[in-house]
Amino acid sequence: MKKYMYIRFLIVLFSAAVIFTSCEKKYVNEYDPYRPVPVTVENANLHYNSPVVASVDDDKIESDAPTFTVDGVHYFGIDTVYTDNGEFKEGNFEVEPETGVVTYNNKKHDITVGEYTLNISLVNTTGIAIFEEALVVKVE
Repeated sequence: MKKYMYIRFLIVLFSAAVIFTSCEKKYVNEYDPYRPVPVTVENANLHYNSPVVASVDDDKIESDAPTFTVDGVHYFGIDTVYTDNGEFKEGNFEVEPETGVVTYNNKKHDITVGEYTLNISLVNTTGIAIFEEALVVKVE
């Protein structure tokens, strides 16, 4: 008799487990930290007074603040920097995230004569917009 009670208890327990777990909704998380957000921000515009002309002897090279329109909270970034011969140039170019002012710290006077083209990114809650050739810096 105890054997049948034990089997009955297991059947009821198994049935309850099947019923409660089959009602569970499964959610698929679409977030992938290695996949960037879409490269699009609707109604975003960006314009710098370009080119910025500077000297190799300047301690600091600085652009004016850009004019821009974007909805919501935003920040600026530097996507890429190219030299006039098309080579990628990493350097001391920085952008103020809130204002978009681009600066180059040249205290070591390590910048060379040439033309530097910057692709600027504008990020907000809906995505990223990359403005290619947004700013040109001519160093003489």
